[in-house]
Amino acid sequence: MDKIKAFFKNRKIENLPQGAHAQWISLNRLMSFYRGIGVFFFLVSMISWIMMGFFLLKDPIVVVLSQKDKIWIHGENKKVPIEKEDIIEIVKKFIEHRYQWKKINLTEMFQNIHPMTTSGLFSKIEDDVTNFVKKEMKDKRFSQTVSNIEVKILKNSITASFDRIIRINELPLIAPLELSLEIVSGSRTPLNPIGLYVNGIIEHQRN
Repeated sequence: MDKIKAFFKNRKIENLPQGAHAQWISLNRLMSFYRGIGVFFFLVSMISWIMMGFFLLKDPIVVVLSQKDKIWIHGENKKVPIEKEDIIEIVKKFIEHRYQWKKINLTEMFQNIHPMTTSGLFSKIEDDVTNFVKKEMKDKRFSQTVSNIEVKILKNSITASFDRIIRINELPLIAPLELSLEIVSGSRTPLNPIGLYVNGIIEHQRN
């Protein structure tokens, strides 16, 4: 390469013989091509190293299993398809938070229900439960548990049936209940990472 540069030093390309002129142009094009490839792979390598460094330096996710047990893991944001089991799980959690309590605590109940319901349904539940407590539970020891929750998901409907065990002044009463539910997809939040929300319910008393 140095010999070629020395040969063409102080010479004009236009005065070169036809064959040498063509070879010079071809050689320059080839050099430019390889320079372009070198720059491309250099940029790809730099981007890869930057992404790897970002991933390694990123704060790990801490999974708290208990007060004593913790797990540190590296994670990534990724869209996960919603499965049938996810819908069943959100329905069961909703039923437990809405219909089960040992000692009525409206603040705790509403905090548990709020992340999994739309704003319209949450307001309705808040009003209904508050009015029920004021009218029906005055001066009464009232508790309620649920059992035998069964969720059915069909093409155009979601239903759930379960038994409510109601205790009023320690007297038990079993009241089977069936729900028709509307589930919608929404934004994913730390309290609702799957992004499923209960948007409507209809209660059906069972015998």
